Amino acid sequence: MVRVLVVLRGGYPWGFRMQGGGDKPLIVSKVTSTGKAGGAGVRAGCAVKAINGTPTAQLSLSHAHALTKQGSTLTLEIDDLCVERRSRFVQVGVQSPTIQVVGQHSFPPSHSKSLS
Repeated sequence: MVRVLVVLRGGYPWGFRMQGGGDKPLIVSKVTSTGKAGGAGVRAGCAVKAINGTPTAQLSLSHAHALTKQGSTLTLEIDDLCVERRSRFVQVGVQSPTIQVVGQHSFPPSHSKSLS
């Protein structure tokens, strides 16, 4: 399975909610279409595999939420098929998110694609 890194910028709130954690997969349960995550193409139902480089397997929901609140940049690793590709970022005044393919068919960081 190919995964992507979705890099959101501008700080919390990111415009999505999660559920699960612990012994259950961490899943995006709701996305605000005009938020940063929605603008990057993240959709409800996406399985979050890592947050800021921290794998989410066995990660509690409260720890996952704490990771999302650190810093002005958030990096989510999710399955490629779960991301809706957008031609531009919809929220005015916020830097464009970046989507980078990782996993078996990964590209060097110079091939990251900024959605603007």
